[in-house]
Amino acid sequence: MSSLTQSQNFSELLLAALTLAPLAIAWLLGLFPSRAQSDDGVQERNPLSQLDEIDVSDPVLAPAVHQSRTLPASDLHGLALGLRHASVEKAAPLLLHLMTSADPELSLYAQSILQQSREKLTATLQLAHEAAQHGSTRAAAAHLETGLRLSST
Repeated sequence: MSSLTQSQNFSELLLAALTLAPLAIAWLLGLFPSRAQSDDGVQERNPLSQLDEIDVSDPVLAPAVHQSRTLPASDLHGLALGLRHASVEKAAPLLLHLMTSADPELSLYAQSILQQSREKLTATLQLAHEAAQHGSTRAAAAHLETGLRLSST
């Protein structure tokens, strides 16, 4: 009977070792790099995964002002389309200029972009006003900042 329990213990031990073997192999393979490091300076990973290195800023609108003055109205559709992504304070003068265009489609589109931007600021102002009434100084500062942004458009 003792030889039967010894062989059973040995088989259980062998079974446990066989189940842990793939885990040990996977762990050991994780210690070694899967690729050789490239020395040619080519980046092999996603550059967008490092968001703190990316400089996100408003678009530079000086060339857009020049284009709005020199190009005919039919060529300004791309400019109006790109102004959706600019801050409303910087884009408002250009959008007001495009609203006076001879092209009715461009004028209407510029008007709708400006109106949407103002509506977003108004909604943000309303939320900040409600939060500022509860006595938060941060919310009051956000309320003032949003109000100034809205008044500058």
